[in-house]
Amino acid sequence: MARFVKFNSAADPRLEVHINPAEVAAVRDSHGKTMIIFRGVAVTENVVGTVASVVAALEAAG
Repeated sequence: MARFVKFNSAADPRLEVHINPAEVAAVRDSHGKTMIIFRGVAVTENVVGTVASVVAALEAAG
């Protein structure tokens, strides 16, 4: 069974992210931001807005 790392946002209590470490290719700091890069990612879509904006982008990509 895969173990996940659960992230709860301090800034937005509605945001909870479960990350499977086996799917993470790299974690990098860039320009004051932490980026988690997943395996098999060919293109990144930038989403700025609310949690709902991110959910909509994920649903559209899936």
